[in-house]
Amino acid sequence: MILCVSATTGIERTWVVPNFVKGGVFRVQAEKVSPSGKGVNAARAVRTLGEPVCTTGFTAGRMGRLFARLAEDEGLNGRWVWVVGETRTAVAIHDPVGETDATLISAPAPAVSREDWVRLHRRVLAEAGKALMVGFAGSLPSGSPLDEFAGLVYELGRRGIPVWVDCDGEALREVLKGRPGGVKINAREAAELTGAAGDSLTSVHQAADTLRQMGARQVIVTMGDRGALYMGEQECWVVQPPGVEEFVSSVGSGDAFLGGLLVGLARGQPVVECLRSAAAAGAANTLTLGGGHFSTADYRKILPEVRITPFEQFNT
Repeated sequence: MILCVSATTGIERTWVVPNFVKGGVFRVQAEKVSPSGKGVNAARAVRTLGEPVCTTGFTAGRMGRLFARLAEDEGLNGRWVWVVGETRTAVAIHDPVGETDATLISAPAPAVSREDWVRLHRRVLAEAGKALMVGFAGSLPSGSPLDEFAGLVYELGRRGIPVWVDCDGEALREVLKGRPGGVKINAREAAELTGAAGDSLTSVHQAADTLRQMGARQVIVTMGDRGALYMGEQECWVVQPPGVEEFVSSVGSGDAFLGGLLVGLARGQPVVECLRSAAAAGAANTLTLGGGHFSTADYRKILPEVRITPFEQFNT
């Protein structure tokens, strides 16, 4: 199976609110309630694509019990680490009339301690012994010791378990010291961490190269509807999903991308096909509400339309 780790978990309420504007008074037309967290969303994508998955992370309080029950009802195999406090909630507001993307508002996650991370460390190592690979996704709760997080990623690599990490800022900077197998990051986060200026493909390539020099063996920088850039030890690709006509929301698309990538890797596919799977999952996610929620029909339709071009042949 594939193990997805989400240090920050939550309850996500997606509200459909026509003609939403700041400062108004509205009634919610429809609501969708899901267990969330970037690693949870990625796990949902893995399950949708037909691979067995296990997920773990911190959860807490009454909202945590609701979160765990929703995950169980959805068929997500959870091994949660319970901490003091209340699991956070988030609201995604979708306006079906307006032309803007959904608005996502997240409450803070409960703070954790080093002792909490020691327990998560043990849980991850126990589950990883049965896993083909491990994906870490999302921000770290307040109080998280970065050295503990980095040490866990390093230990998995030392044991020969492939690891992909989707995080940013100082947490990623610390993890890079342990030379993770792969890092996924969006263009804005990559620019902030590496100092690469601008949002051109050349700048994204520069940022990816810097991240490799900082310790990542493989790097994927996502660029929203412009696709993504992959850089490995021997190859560099530009990934372009097709445009979607019935765009709904980008919330969770990066997480679906990671899930699709992990599925391709778990199946032993070539890098190009893993990237195709990732891009198709990310694009399919934009057609539905909720992070990591997409149909296999949309995924299969998009899959052959994903363009993958060597960076050297791409018009930068």
